Amino acid sequence: MSQGILETRLPNVSALPPAAMQRLAGLVRMLVAKLSRAASPARNILSVEERLTIGPKKTVMVLNCDGRRFLLVTAGEMIAPLIEIQPLEEKKVRETAASLRRRKAGGE
Repeated sequence: MSQGILETRLPNVSALPPAAMQRLAGLVRMLVAKLSRAASPARNILSVEERLTIGPKKTVMVLNCDGRRFLLVTAGEMIAPLIEIQPLEEKKVRETAASLRRRKAGGE
Protein backbone atom coordinates (compact mmCIF):
# COMPACT_ATOMS: atom_id res chain seq x y z
CA MET A 1 0.00 0.00 0.00
CA SER A 2 1.58 3.23 -1.12
CA GLN A 3 0.85 6.75 0.06
CA GLY A 4 -1.69 5.62 2.65
CA ILE A 5 -4.27 4.31 0.16
CA LEU A 6 -6.10 1.21 1.28
CA GLU A 7 -6.86 -1.09 -1.62
CA THR A 8 -8.88 -4.16 -2.45
CA ARG A 9 -7.61 -6.41 -5.22
CA LEU A 10 -10.11 -7.16 -7.97
CA PRO A 11 -10.07 -10.26 -10.17
CA ASN A 12 -7.38 -10.30 -12.84
CA VAL A 13 -9.34 -9.92 -16.07
CA SER A 14 -6.21 -9.29 -18.14
CA ALA A 15 -5.66 -13.08 -18.29
CA LEU A 16 -8.86 -13.52 -20.33
CA PRO A 17 -8.62 -14.38 -24.02
CA PRO A 18 -8.85 -11.34 -26.38
CA ALA A 19 -12.37 -12.24 -27.53
CA ALA A 20 -13.58 -12.41 -23.93
CA MET A 21 -11.86 -9.08 -23.15
CA GLN A 22 -13.63 -7.43 -26.09
CA ARG A 23 -16.97 -8.86 -24.94
CA LEU A 24 -16.30 -7.66 -21.37
CA ALA A 25 -15.37 -4.19 -22.65
CA GLY A 26 -18.62 -4.07 -24.63
CA LEU A 27 -20.63 -5.12 -21.58
CA VAL A 28 -18.92 -2.47 -19.43
CA ARG A 29 -19.70 0.21 -22.05
CA MET A 30 -23.33 -0.94 -22.19
CA LEU A 31 -23.59 -0.91 -18.37
CA VAL A 32 -22.05 2.56 -18.17
CA ALA A 33 -24.49 3.83 -20.82
CA LYS A 34 -27.52 2.30 -19.06
CA LEU A 35 -26.50 3.57 -15.65
CA SER A 36 -25.77 7.01 -17.06
CA ARG A 37 -29.25 7.21 -18.61
CA ALA A 38 -30.94 5.76 -15.50
CA ALA A 39 -29.23 8.12 -13.06
CA SER A 40 -31.18 11.21 -12.18
CA PRO A 41 -29.43 14.58 -12.48
CA ALA A 42 -29.60 14.97 -8.69
CA ARG A 43 -27.86 11.62 -8.04
CA ASN A 44 -25.35 10.25 -10.51
CA ILE A 45 -24.67 6.59 -9.86
CA LEU A 46 -21.64 6.41 -12.12
CA SER A 47 -19.08 9.09 -12.85
CA VAL A 48 -15.48 9.44 -13.96
CA GLU A 49 -13.74 11.49 -11.25
CA GLU A 50 -10.29 11.72 -12.82
CA ARG A 51 -8.79 10.70 -16.15
CA LEU A 52 -5.11 10.68 -17.12
CA THR A 53 -3.86 9.82 -20.60
CA ILE A 54 -0.59 7.92 -20.33
CA GLY A 55 -0.04 7.13 -23.99
CA PRO A 56 -1.79 6.64 -27.32
CA LYS A 57 -5.16 5.04 -26.51
CA LYS A 58 -3.99 4.38 -22.91
CA THR A 59 -5.79 5.93 -19.97
CA VAL A 60 -5.91 5.56 -16.20
CA MET A 61 -9.14 6.69 -14.55
CA VAL A 62 -10.91 6.83 -11.21
CA LEU A 63 -14.51 5.71 -11.57
CA ASN A 64 -17.09 6.40 -8.86
CA CYS A 65 -19.94 3.89 -8.83
CA ASP A 66 -22.61 4.66 -6.22
CA GLY A 67 -20.04 5.98 -3.76
CA ARG A 68 -17.41 3.28 -4.35
CA ARG A 69 -14.23 4.32 -6.20
CA PHE A 70 -12.27 2.11 -8.60
CA LEU A 71 -9.00 2.60 -10.44
CA LEU A 72 -9.31 1.41 -14.07
CA VAL A 73 -6.96 1.28 -17.03
CA THR A 74 -7.94 1.33 -20.68
CA ALA A 75 -5.84 0.46 -23.70
CA GLY A 76 -7.63 0.55 -27.04
CA GLU A 77 -10.68 -1.69 -26.61
CA MET A 78 -9.45 -3.19 -23.31
CA ILE A 79 -10.77 -2.02 -19.94
CA ALA A 80 -9.25 -3.55 -16.80
CA PRO A 81 -10.10 -2.83 -13.17
CA LEU A 82 -7.01 -2.54 -10.97
CA ILE A 83 -8.14 -1.80 -7.41
CA GLU A 84 -10.99 -0.46 -5.36
CA ILE A 85 -9.86 2.73 -3.62
CA GLN A 86 -11.02 2.96 -0.01
CA PRO A 87 -11.43 6.42 1.58
CA LEU A 88 -8.89 7.32 4.22
CA GLU A 89 -10.06 8.25 7.69
CA GLU A 90 -10.02 12.03 8.11
CA LYS A 91 -7.64 11.84 11.09
CA LYS A 92 -5.20 9.71 9.10
CA VAL A 93 -5.31 12.22 6.24
CA ARG A 94 -4.52 15.12 8.60
CA GLU A 95 -1.65 13.16 10.21
CA THR A 96 -0.17 12.30 6.81
CA ALA A 97 -0.43 15.91 5.62
CA ALA A 98 1.21 17.18 8.83
CA SER A 99 4.01 14.62 8.47
CA LEU A 100 4.66 15.70 4.87
CA ARG A 101 4.74 19.38 5.90
CA ARG A 102 7.26 18.59 8.69
CA ARG A 103 9.48 16.67 6.25
CA LYS A 104 9.36 19.48 3.72
CA ALA A 105 10.15 22.11 6.38
CA GLY A 106 13.06 19.97 7.58
CA GLY A 107 14.58 19.91 4.10
CA GLU A 108 14.15 16.19 3.44
